[in-house]
Amino acid sequence: MDGPTGTFIAYATAAGEVADDGKGRNSPFTKNLLWALETIPHLMVGELFKKVAQKMIEEQVSGEKSQIPWRHSSIIGDFCFAACPGVDVSQQLRECKKHFQANRLTTGKGGTAFVCYRDVLTKDPNNVEAKAGLKEIEDRYVAWINRALKRGQRYKAKRYLPRLCKVNPKSPNLTEIKAQLGTSCPQLTRTATIG
Repeated sequence: MDGPTGTFIAYATAAGEVADDGKGRNSPFTKNLLWALETIPHLMVGELFKKVAQKMIEEQVSGEKSQIPWRHSSIIGDFCFAACPGVDVSQQLRECKKHFQANRLTTGKGGTAFVCYRDVLTKDPNNVEAKAGLKEIEDRYVAWINRALKRGQRYKAKRYLPRLCKVNPKSPNLTEIKAQLGTSCPQLTRTATIG
């Protein structure tokens, strides 16, 4: 199996090998993966899966053939299931908030809140504040579009639509907005998102 850039695929064992189902609720692979996600989620994903493999080998009964988990990765940055160590994005988050407060949401000189929050998520994929910031941007565009529609300013609402689509092309608000405007999201350049 191949995946696009930024993909991490983990297998319970090597190709052509049979994975042990185990005796309990979970297989040895799943049991150790759950342990790792609960106890060491701050490790880089590759390191976390090495620890899973090490624990599986340690737990195997002497004389049994070792089941070694296999992985395929095209990740090109740091990824941890929790905040990666050494990644401090607090100053960048303050900058994102300044862009948001100045209504530099998806356009503006000197940076935008959208790009800023997306960059934070590249460094810290599970950052709650950045995810909330993107949601705030989405909500602001929805509010502006609805206000413009109530005032009969369809041209304004249509101007905001592509920006909303850029921030969240899967926004639950889009169906109703597109129906009211009689248009759909413009074709956007596809960008990779995390979380």
